[in-house]
Amino acid sequence: MDNKKLDRLLELTWNDLTEWAGTKIVSRAEGYKSKVSKVAVFQNGPIATVRGTFVYAVHVKLDENGSLYSECSCPYAVNCKHGVAAVLKYIEMRKEKIEVPEAKEQDPRVLLIKQQNSEPVLDIAQINSSIYGYQDEQNEAGQLAELLERKSKDELKTIIYELIEVFPGITKELIKRNKLTNVKAEKLIYWLKEYLKTAYKEIQFDYYGEPDENILDYQQINSNLKRLIRAGYADDVLEMADQIVSAGIYQIDNLYSEEFITLDFEKISPTLFCALEQSSATEIEKMEHALNFVLEDGYHLFDNFKNYLTKNRPESQWSRFADRLLVRLKEIGFPKASPNVCRDHFRDKFVDWLVYSLEKAGRKNEKLSICKAEARTNNNYPRLVEVLREQEKYDEAKKWIKEGVKQNQDRYSGIVSTLQEQLKQIYKLEKDWASAAIMDVENFVSSPNKDNYAACEKINKKNKTWTEVRELLLEYLEKGNLPWENLSWPLPKPKNIYAEEGSYRIFPNIRALVSIAIYEEDPKRVLYWFNKGNELNFRMPIHLADDAAEAAKDYSPQRAVSIWQKIAEDYIDETKVKSYYEAAEYLRKARKVMRLNGSKDEWEKYIKELQQKHRRKRRCIEILSKLSLKPIISD
Repeated sequence: MDNKKLDRLLELTWNDLTEWAGTKIVSRAEGYKSKVSKVAVFQNGPIATVRGTFVYAVHVKLDENGSLYSECSCPYAVNCKHGVAAVLKYIEMRKEKIEVPEAKEQDPRVLLIKQQNSEPVLDIAQINSSIYGYQDEQNEAGQLAELLERKSKDELKTIIYELIEVFPGITKELIKRNKLTNVKAEKLIYWLKEYLKTAYKEIQFDYYGEPDENILDYQQINSNLKRLIRAGYADDVLEMADQIVSAGIYQIDNLYSEEFITLDFEKISPTLFCALEQSSATEIEKMEHALNFVLEDGYHLFDNFKNYLTKNRPESQWSRFADRLLVRLKEIGFPKASPNVCRDHFRDKFVDWLVYSLEKAGRKNEKLSICKAEARTNNNYPRLVEVLREQEKYDEAKKWIKEGVKQNQDRYSGIVSTLQEQLKQIYKLEKDWASAAIMDVENFVSSPNKDNYAACEKINKKNKTWTEVRELLLEYLEKGNLPWENLSWPLPKPKNIYAEEGSYRIFPNIRALVSIAIYEEDPKRVLYWFNKGNELNFRMPIHLADDAAEAAKDYSPQRAVSIWQKIAEDYIDETKVKSYYEAAEYLRKARKVMRLNGSKDEWEKYIKELQQKHRRKRRCIEILSKLSLKPIISD
């Protein structure tokens, strides 16, 4: 028995336990201390019995580096709450001078723990693999075909009867398949169409909020579709496909949770794809059917049809498909103007596929003409600009960007933002770093934050203007002087007349100044602006105050500690148990810094004062007591 290691357990603090097992496990372990029994010493650590959901055996050890480690017969297996509870019980027994006996090698708890941590856990997949070998799904069809070819008619009958015993549903399926005559198939198709129409009735919900009635049985629909395809009615299934998809998407859209039918409905996708492949439709017709599914689908249920559309085809085939889509575009008609909708999204998706088809057909001029028309009729300027950029027609792209910004400036900021980003990318392609830089500066003035500042830094370093620009950006954050109004401004003035209107109006901008000082790893400036914010009664976000303390902890440990203490004290004042735990996290950060700087006594004094101040908050006192650096045995 190594008494030195056992004595090390008596030196443990709550912080040691937290660093070992985590806050939550330590918190739960306290409630289990009373359930620990039969504590003994085995191999320089306590072994114990803990009554939880079941009765578990646990053994705690200290490794050569003095780190804690536990093994348990519970499902968690290592470093669990039972291990922490055993440590707490052992410390309590030693404190009360209760003798702790030494366990023997034959202790059944030792064998139980070894068994728990050494025996492999078998699942059904492992069992099947050990008996039948690894099953490669891709080769299963080939293996089955080979097996069936070798069997006689009588042997095949025997196999079918044996399968029926395991899967009774096969009987119904075989009988239904046999009964599906031409007349019955036509009747089934008729009734399926009628049944699909019921999807649009108002959905009812039962007392528990579950959908009741009018939810189509997609499993049965799918089974019947498969029977029809096998019976040679793939064309009829494909004809119904649009109705099936529309009904399913409608019901998903109108349920408060799409989960009710999505899983069943998505299984129809491969069945419809099978119908598409087996139908007598021409390749162009098949492409149109696939496009209909993709246009209707907003849930990625029919991505296999999207893959079908994008596979390699001859230019002539793409050209014929594009011609069909051009005819359909005229039938769709122009979108109706609406002050609340920036564009017709169905038409937009359709035109995306038309443009894709024209590109694949090598009809680039027509592609460009369509994009120009759609920019004005359906407000899709970004698509046109992207096509012009791909064709390296940068000057023309800039003209359309200007028009698009003018049309959408007061209505759709998202489109304006996209166009401005596209313009910046064009400047970069032209290696016009100065123009790209001024756009990033405009973004920063409109929205001063660390990310926009970093973007300014990156582009201005390429333009070799960062030193001057940086100084004027920081001056703007401090005083509100627009950087381009200064005589030493090294870039052109912004062309966006709205930049000043959208700019930040309260200066100094404490949040941005602190964030940027952290980004630039300048702790002195971090604390300067943090303190300035306190003087100006600026309410610093908790995450930013925490970041400021982290940035300053090596430069000014005392100030970092005071920031964390203030965050913690504000949490404690909320008088919520959850807030006490939040406070403890920040106090641990403060404690770590104080311990590293030799302020252990000062920390203990602070914790005592905090406990005294909040002595009526019982849960708070319990949590604070675990932040002491004194050994647990001294509690």
